[in-house]
Amino acid sequence: MTDDTQKGKNLGGRNGLWQALGLAWNLGYIIALPLVVFALGGRLLDRRMGTSPLFLLAGIFISLVVTTVGLMRKINVMTKEMSGSENSNVPQSGTNDKEKRNSAGQL
Repeated sequence: MTDDTQKGKNLGGRNGLWQALGLAWNLGYIIALPLVVFALGGRLLDRRMGTSPLFLLAGIFISLVVTTVGLMRKINVMTKEMSGSENSNVPQSGTNDKEKRNSAGQL
């Protein structure tokens, strides 16, 4: 094994690490940002209106909904990316020329 091949393997490992860290960072923002914004907004409204836990709890509930939607979107994007890369090497059924001609009546 040459040095270039070994370097390529090391970079692949680093690339995977950076992808994992990027995913963790992204998920952290998807989860933490809505919670902080809506909880602090609810607390601020509670202080101004004198309705102590009402808007805080509403803000937490809204943040849970926003976080769930954000996570579902991220999961859908990741699933599409993963299925696209896995299926690129697998031939799809019904795509070879002989099957196309048979289905069109041309043999």
